[in-house]
Amino acid sequence: MSVDLDEVTSKYIRGRLEEDLDMDLGEFKPFIDQEMLTILGQMDAPTEIFDHVYLGSEWNASNLEELQKNGYVTYLITNIFYVLSHVIISILLLVISNCVTT
Repeated sequence: MSVDLDEVTSKYIRGRLEEDLDMDLGEFKPFIDQEMLTILGQMDAPTEIFDHVYLGSEWNASNLEELQKNGYVTYLITNIFYVLSHVIISILLLVISNCVTT
């Protein structure tokens, strides 16, 4: 089976699988939906958020072929909210300390 991933839906995939396997796959709907989201997420390229700083998925960070082709260096941040909270706290502490000393 070959489909255009820009236009296909998980309902279509499940329907084709049900036809090919001649069985009801309704109970596997959440699994098929999640796999479709995973595949579509892997198609997204990383986004440049600052000069030489890109934000992407775990897939982007582990796709060695794409990284080498584009000359990227990668750092995998598993919990961006944890990192951002520490950056924000550090900035606030810096601002507070500057206000106190001036």
